[in-house]
Amino acid sequence: MNLGPHKVVMYDSIEELPIVRFQKYNKMLMLDAGLGSDVNALDGHLARVSEYIKAGDLANASAEIDNLRQTLFNVQNGLTPHFMSLIPLMAEVDGEPLTDLSDENIQAVYDRLKDVTMKAYEGAASEVKKKIEEELKAYFNQGGESASSKEYYELMRRRALLQLDEIAQGSDHGDEIREIESQMVRHDKPRAFQGQRNAEVLYDKNFVGCCIAIAQNLNMDAKAMTVMEYYRALEVLEEQQKQLKKK
Repeated sequence: MNLGPHKVVMYDSIEELPIVRFQKYNKMLMLDAGLGSDVNALDGHLARVSEYIKAGDLANASAEIDNLRQTLFNVQNGLTPHFMSLIPLMAEVDGEPLTDLSDENIQAVYDRLKDVTMKAYEGAASEVKKKIEEELKAYFNQGGESASSKEYYELMRRRALLQLDEIAQGSDHGDEIREIESQMVRHDKPRAFQGQRNAEVLYDKNFVGCCIAIAQNLNMDAKAMTVMEYYRALEVLEEQQKQLKKK
């Protein structure tokens, strides 16, 4: 695959993609979703702080302010988890194998690819992500909409209907629309990226816990598995637990 002027070899199949790379990829996407790294993300945090304060929800307002500080740090230091998430999926960069997945080396590789445009990154990320998600959905029924996503889409639908009624009938639904938009802004509670409930730490601990469970019950090294093998191993563990409960 060409990525701007660079040639990269991507892992784009769950039968070949190592689970440790997939976990790193997903963690960076989680950081991007919860924090972000650009002006739009800063604006989003500020909007949510305002809405939480209006609703009297000072705990979530405080959490958003903490995340706002981290986003500002990302902006100031050029940390872009959205685009950096693609790097763990790279097997080779310009003919050189990429084996070091430390945060420092991922940043170094990203700096090396500074001449790649955002459009090129988006195109490559979309292509690889789509293929992986399609395979996960086919084999493990993953990738469907969550209940939370459905709730958010319902808010969007209600807002659209009110806006269409204003256009067609000349009605005034301003207050209702603003209330729905307020709910949309506050829909997803802010994750903590500091302290004991640090989402990044919990994510890593959960992965390690699953690896230990696989090692203890299946006598296999989970960290050496592909994505396909890892998720199938989790399915086998779940099936074993169901069988034990029946006894």
